[in-house]
Amino acid sequence: MRRIFIILVTAIIFQANAQSLSDVISEINKGNLESRKFSVNLSYKLYMGNNHKPIETKKGILLVDNENSYSRVGELEMVNTRQFFAKINNNERAMLLTAPKKTQKTPFSIDLSNIKDQADAILIDAKDDWKIVIKAQEFSQFPYEKIELYYNKKTFLLQKQVFYFLNQIEYNSQENRSEIKSRRLTIEYKHYKFSDVEFPASIFRNTSYFTTSNNQLIASGKYRGFEIIDLRQK
Repeated sequence: MRRIFIILVTAIIFQANAQSLSDVISEINKGNLESRKFSVNLSYKLYMGNNHKPIETKKGILLVDNENSYSRVGELEMVNTRQFFAKINNNERAMLLTAPKKTQKTPFSIDLSNIKDQADAILIDAKDDWKIVIKAQEFSQFPYEKIELYYNKKTFLLQKQVFYFLNQIEYNSQENRSEIKSRRLTIEYKHYKFSDVEFPASIFRNTSYFTTSNNQLIASGKYRGFEIIDLRQK
């Protein structure tokens, strides 16, 4: 009996260790049919240095319906459809329009092929999550020092992202001392909704954001009066 128990434990350990980075990425990129329409709550926290207390916190939401997506974090909104991409700053009452952004095959999918010459990636077992660490190579053009991605082991849904910024900035502490510190941004994804998610179709209609009047592009609806910067190809 003891021998059988040892064999079983050894098999379980071997199976866990055998999980490779490519295996996990493959599972993440498979996605599922439900994941093409979902909503998830977002939490942004910006940290300075090694402090555990964020200097800035913002809440938000992400809505995805196949190739369409809408997100709002604080006063910033972003909408991506087949026809347009809009970035809306409610504080500045301004809207930037560009061509649609390319959508991924599955939400939060990973493709490391385009950064293989700039960064290295490793897989870490983090209890309930798979942690993928992407670290910039020396003298590369990778925009971050390091990125950490946390995916749930059972669902392979993204749980958290941590971005470590390359550039350090001057920071004035409460003691009025000037210090040079690094920054990191965490984005947490909580309360995914799939089958029971509903949101208005109008959120992806261009007329909800802008329209044309007398051959002039103007902001519409609740954005009436906003400045529009149109960078779409004519």
